[in-house]
Amino acid sequence: KELQAAAASALGSGASVALIVDRSCGVGKDRMLHWEIVQVDLAVQDLSAEIERACRSNGMMSRSSAAAAGLRSELSSAMGRRRTIASAAQAVAESPDPSP
Repeated sequence: KELQAAAASALGSGASVALIVDRSCGVGKDRMLHWEIVQVDLAVQDLSAEIERACRSNGMMSRSSAAAAGLRSELSSAMGRRRTIASAAQAVAESPDPSP
């Protein structure tokens, strides 16, 4: 729920997040690129559950909980940095002009 709240506050109400699921396989000239992009509506869907589902469907069954926890932590940190930068930019924009 913390991740959901962080994403919603950073992106605004009614926002969506795109999860990219890499299902690529093969090596070298036989490599097949296969990405699926899942749109998560923050107002309706649980972002953490969708990350967990993406990890499981990507063949990371044994590591899915740890991988999902890592992704949630990384995303939560990024959202926090984004909020900090946005707050600083807003403070600068609202500060009075010091020039005479």
